[in-house]
This record gives sequence, C-alpha cells and structure tokens, in this order.
Amino acid sequence: MILELTQAVDRVAQAIDPNELAFLAMTSKLEFPFRDRLAYALALAMPNDERIAREWNRCDLAWLSGSAPRLLVELKACYSFDLVSQPEIYFGHLRRDLLKARILAGPGPACFAVLMATHLSGPVPAALYDTVKYARGINSAIAKLGTAEHVRTRAIEEVERRLSGFCEAKAFQLKFGSYLGISVEVLGWIVGESSTQESA
Repeated sequence: MILELTQAVDRVAQAIDPNELAFLAMTSKLEFPFRDRLAYALALAMPNDERIAREWNRCDLAWLSGSAPRLLVELKACYSFDLVSQPEIYFGHLRRDLLKARILAGPGPACFAVLMATHLSGPVPAALYDTVKYARGINSAIAKLGTAEHVRTRAIEEVERRLSGFCEAKAFQLKFGSYLGISVEVLGWIVGESSTQESA
C-alpha cells in the first residue's frame, strides 16, 4: 500500500499548478488542501468496486472495499522549523494517529500516516507577516541556524533519527513553485505503524 500512496503523491504534484500549491503552503497549513488532492488522486486509480472516502469515522482517508477499509491514512502538516524545534511533538501526533487508525480498522487493513513539512527557500520580509503563515517562526529558525538550507537539513536529520520507530517509511519531496518571490518545497514522509505503539 505504501507504493500506491507514493504514486498518488506523485500524481498530485503532476496534476496541479505548482504556484497554487506554493500559495496554499505559504498561507495556511497544507494538510487539508493536500489531503483532498491526495484523496482524488487515489480515487482515480480505484477499481470499480472500491472507493476512497474522506473523513471516514474521523480518519482523514479510507480506501474502502464494500463497507470495510483496506487502507486508512492520517495526514499531519507542519513546517520545517517545527521539526527543528519540537520534532517529538509531531512524532507523538503520528503515533497517536496511527494507533487511532488501527483501532478503527481492526486487524488486517494497512494504516499509514503522512507527515508534510512546508519549507521556504528564504526568510519572509516583515511586510508579508500578515500573509505568510508562521512567518515569525520561519524567520526565527533561519536566524538561529544561519540559512534556510541549514533549517531544511536539520529538519530532515531530526525526522530520520526517529524513522526506525516505525514499521515502514518512505520519504518524498515536492518542489512547488513560488509565491511573493519565495520558493516553496514540501518535505514529506509516509510512515507505517509504530513498532512500539508508544505515545509521546
């Protein structure tokens, strides 16, 4: 199932205007816009007797065969600076989301979580603080680590240190366009269930 999810992520990136995704990522958390596009990308690949549901029993996405799920997916969005300053908070969210999905699914169906971290290529000018979501947090991390690239590198390192706690993990990167002169990238990871089922 991780292959199908990865392919659907690729289809989202190919199907939408990259500048639109840059706009969405900069002006709000990307979780809901990306979830909806991922759901549609999965739905386009479904056999006739199967379907994709959003917000199925309060789970973000469900791949259903009849009334039973084959796959449950939870999504969590953050920013690269979040993974530098408080990575364990977000990994705690992932573990809890996967545990919730397993309880909903029962034995058998696959359960995955998708973590997405919006990363801006540079600092946000003060004049754009009212437009760019979490601009102060972005700028604070860049000032602390020296460059946006250092923030990106550190965020990836913090995630990779924790991936061994999950049964499966697949990284992806989405190079979006730009908005207001700032380029945007989304760092992403698809993870299977926690090998320890512990919460943060």
